[in-house]
Amino acid sequence: PLNLVLQSSAALQMGYQVPNTSTFGRPVVPISLTDAFHEYRFDWLPGIVSFYLDGAWIWDLKDDNVPAMPSALLLSHWSYGAPGRSRDPPLEDAVITIGYVKAYFNSS
Repeated sequence: PLNLVLQSSAALQMGYQVPNTSTFGRPVVPISLTDAFHEYRFDWLPGIVSFYLDGAWIWDLKDDNVPAMPSALLLSHWSYGAPGRSRDPPLEDAVITIGYVKAYFNSS
């Protein structure tokens, strides 16, 4: 599955159990995410973050918890076996390969 998360004050109040907040999404993805490189994109605008996979919209996260201040871009890959989150701990090293990262500032 693909988990989309905004770490927000709501997530903090729920003990970072983000599936219990409005800043978590788990869209149905009709393709394998492990067979090839894919383009993941998000558009961060006031009050909404829209997510795209290979150029197609897949999910919106919107509410008062969308960040309204500049912040860092963090890429992470983790698996620790939490129920409903990352399944079981991996039996071997979990690896992520990133082909490139592009960031644009939208001043419109």
